[in-house]
Amino acid sequence: MARELKNKVVLITGASSGFGEDSAYLFAREGAVVVLTARREDRLNTIAEKIRSQGGVASVFPMDISEPRNIQPLIENILRQHGRIDILFNNAGGGSGSGTGGSGGGCRGGGPWSRLDRRGAVPADRGGRQTVGPRPGAL
Repeated sequence: MARELKNKVVLITGASSGFGEDSAYLFAREGAVVVLTARREDRLNTIAEKIRSQGGVASVFPMDISEPRNIQPLIENILRQHGRIDILFNNAGGGSGSGTGGSGGGCRGGGPWSRLDRRGAVPADRGGRQTVGPRPGAL
């Protein structure tokens, strides 16, 4: 799998703890460039430093993903720094307070990326705009 992820830019929402944090370490171990986003900047910086200390590449973009107005500036900043986003690992929110009916992994309040939980990965162009519809058989 390492060849498939080597130098891929992976945006991880909800990266400050739990599944998002664990996934950041796994993606980095496979050679991906991890882009960490969540509200807790101190936790993101700690995670990024640990990844860097192990030879990985990580950048931090603190923000509240549940606010739709934050998404486009986030994408623009990532594109300026990394040139592209290859993979979106949408993990923000979670628990019974998420906008996905308590299934976890969604944006609080059913934010603009929360639909990804129900439809699977959605390919996007360089500006983060959806380019293809839901995959067949996805919920």
